[in-house]
Amino acid sequence: MSAKLKDVAERAGVSITTASLILNNKPISATESTKKQVIQAAKELGYLRRQKVRNIGLMVPDLSNLYYMELTRGISLKAQEKGYNVIIFDSNNNLKRETNNLHTLRQTELEGIIMGISSTDKTLTKLRPIILNILNEDQVPIVLLDRNCPSLNCHSICINNYYGGYLATSHLVELGHTKIGCITGNINLPECQDRTNGYRGVFTENHLDLNENWIINGEFTTETGYKNTQALLDQGVTAIFAQNDMIAFGVYHYLKEHNLHIPENISLVGFDNIPFISMLDVPLTTVSQPIHQMGERALDILLTTPYISDTTDRVTLTLQPELVVRNSTSKPGK
Repeated sequence: MSAKLKDVAERAGVSITTASLILNNKPISATESTKKQVIQAAKELGYLRRQKVRNIGLMVPDLSNLYYMELTRGISLKAQEKGYNVIIFDSNNNLKRETNNLHTLRQTELEGIIMGISSTDKTLTKLRPIILNILNEDQVPIVLLDRNCPSLNCHSICINNYYGGYLATSHLVELGHTKIGCITGNINLPECQDRTNGYRGVFTENHLDLNENWIINGEFTTETGYKNTQALLDQGVTAIFAQNDMIAFGVYHYLKEHNLHIPENISLVGFDNIPFISMLDVPLTTVSQPIHQMGERALDILLTTPYISDTTDRVTLTLQPELVVRNSTSKPGK
């Protein structure tokens, strides 16, 4: 069985954090004698040979989602610049596949894992034992994307999804819309709940009546947008907030197919700012996530804070989205 970081630390008589910093050539106030002890212990245990494999695991919920495709691209390019290989796993929004991917990751020599999960908080409990084994037994650091879970003791990087939902809806209200539909992703996901709460918050703040039928739950897919557009039109909405650009594209396609004009007949706002939506016949107004920044920061966290000795070492970042106004929104009936 290959040596682990914990074995090196025990043989050298230092903490796991100290051993990790020394072996990764990171700044540390340790004596030369201590550094030599750690390096010698790593050589004796064969740990340094393992460390030469500079691989990073990346697990995403759905590579057919252009948001995750763009995120993966950014992480891969940045990792290559730093001399790391990226091993990519697509879970296809399936808990069983996520579980299998994590087991496979445990059998792979990795410097760390960047992980986006499709699981809800309820099903996350099923992944918890494997994640804890990766962290505690394998001493492989993990950065969670779009999820902050302090009990797992992982690093995390998130988007302020509440503010994103608030930005999208505020923009429409400022234009004069009061009947605004909202098509969500899986409402059991924290990011969907936060975006929906941001949407609701604008109605409350502006003392507007909210018809619950204006909120339709679905998935982060074009199909969800396409098949639910008519139900919102039947409710008399003058604008739609789609909780990602894939949903928005489904709405866009339905409206075009039924000879309804954007924004003259209905305004449309998306969420993500994936590249192609700015090149549509009517470029889409959207809430822009800092996708590349998120990937780069996740990688930086992974490489600069390799091991968490206790909860005080956790890195938790929340990035702020921005509204990008294009041609798909206007005053009602313009």
